[in-house]
Amino acid sequence: MLNIIGRILRISGKYRGRLILSFVMSFLESTMASSSLFAVYLALKWITEGTIDTARIAYLFLFLSGAALLRYLFKLLEYIFQSGVGYEMISDKRLRLGEKLLHLSMGFYSDTDAGNISSVLNADLVFIENTSINFLSKMISGFVSAILITVFLFFIDWHVALMASIFYPAAWLPAKAIQKMYSKNSAMRQQAHAETSSVMLEYLQGIHVIKAFRLAGKQGSRLERVLKRLEVVSYDFEMKVAPLIGLYLCCFHLGTALILGTVVFFYIGASMTLSSMLLFVVMLFTFYAPMELIGLSSGILRLMNACLDRMEGIMDYPLMDEDGEDIRLTSFDIVFKNVSFAYGQKQVLSDVSFHAPEHTMTAIVGPSGSGKSTMLNLIARFWDVGQGSIEIGGVDVRNMKCNRVLENISVVFQKAYLFHDTIESNIRFGNPHTTHQEVIAAAQKAHCHEFIVRLKNGYDTVIGEAGSTLSGGERQRIAIARSLLKDAPIVLLDEVTANIDPENEKLIQQAINALVREKTVFVVAHKLAAIKNAHQIIVLGIDGKIHQIGSHQDLLNSDGLYIDLWKKSQKISSWSIR
Repeated sequence: MLNIIGRILRISGKYRGRLILSFVMSFLESTMASSSLFAVYLALKWITEGTIDTARIAYLFLFLSGAALLRYLFKLLEYIFQSGVGYEMISDKRLRLGEKLLHLSMGFYSDTDAGNISSVLNADLVFIENTSINFLSKMISGFVSAILITVFLFFIDWHVALMASIFYPAAWLPAKAIQKMYSKNSAMRQQAHAETSSVMLEYLQGIHVIKAFRLAGKQGSRLERVLKRLEVVSYDFEMKVAPLIGLYLCCFHLGTALILGTVVFFYIGASMTLSSMLLFVVMLFTFYAPMELIGLSSGILRLMNACLDRMEGIMDYPLMDEDGEDIRLTSFDIVFKNVSFAYGQKQVLSDVSFHAPEHTMTAIVGPSGSGKSTMLNLIARFWDVGQGSIEIGGVDVRNMKCNRVLENISVVFQKAYLFHDTIESNIRFGNPHTTHQEVIAAAQKAHCHEFIVRLKNGYDTVIGEAGSTLSGGERQRIAIARSLLKDAPIVLLDEVTANIDPENEKLIQQAINALVREKTVFVVAHKLAAIKNAHQIIVLGIDGKIHQIGSHQDLLNSDGLYIDLWKKSQKISSWSIR
């Protein structure tokens, strides 16, 4: 219990003082609750001795009234210090986790299932938020009560108190086994929750594919399997420990029976007063209650530990920019120096070197899997290079904070992602401090103002998650408007006109022309006709190496991979269904 209290205090941050005070108030409230036993003992003693009178009744009344008042006061203070602290503490922790996730490399996301991250944020933290603070207060209260009652019993009759105390170490053995069992199975149960979240997310995100290809049976059975596993793991989690819990409680029940017999025997043998015997009988059925509560709560403690372990697993993951400096760039040429990169064991780029001067356009072409998009990801520092270096304005990006790198870069991906929010909010993500008129101006340059004003609520129209209520071309133009607002000196374009109809493609190309003016631009494209005017074209091979580099005309005038790609591009442009 002390371990879990320490862990909760460590994550409590600025709320630590309030938590400690709430625990102190819980301790004092338990003390006042236990002090009433002393009044009961005095009352029984005076009654059996025949010395009870009005004055003593008044003293008892005042004592019990004062204890009740103090108990109320301490409980009230406990609630005041504790009220909402769990929600505030976990809210801050969620924000810190969100900030942490922003600064992790994409390698973390490729190695970590999205369902696992979702489970930590939406299941583990909710469990701690709703359970930890109130539960720990009850545990502290029960622990204090057990100690105070035991001490009081030693004051009344040390023989009986010693006999009663023997059952604490006896119960410790099954309690230890319970904790071990819970420790073993808690992580498994939380992992089953994470797997269920992952499959459910995948099922919902791919529902259109499931419906189109009639995969409901296959994917539904997969979802059914993980739900069944969660059921089995949760059931086993409870049932495996049930015999041990029964044994733990049995220790205290045996203790109760033995103490009852002992005090009666002592009273008959005249070695115990009637008042002491009656007190033991009154206390007997609540004597072990606090320890029973603590034992039965072991499962919750282990679950809390497992939740904290999974949360801290994310928080302890190394940051990309842990050693990065807050460097502001003054120039924006980009240099690759002997860059190599691999996804795990798969080598993608090998010894890539080139220079992209400021205010020029560099196009990257090559067959699928040659590492074109990877180069853009490395420039934006979504990943870090395996070997070599990438410099922007003469500064190695690894020496910079990720935020400082990205504030200089606008990225437009092949699949533009929009949030479940208004259109204006989605555009304003590029620069939260802009005015409504500036948002409209950016939308006009991106050629999306026309379709936005035709919507019922215009710029206040709330779009579906990932922009699902808009067409691909509309989403892409809003993404470009967002980048126009950001007005970053470096622009990365990754297949922005792929899978777009001719009408939208023309509008997007016009929007891109507005976006890239006076910028350092990198373009990944399969449609080679779109990048003929690039200042330089980098031709990557399937081996991840640069095979050619030069202008469109220079590359056409020399034999090599580019001319093969160009011929294929021309052939594909005239393709038709027959």
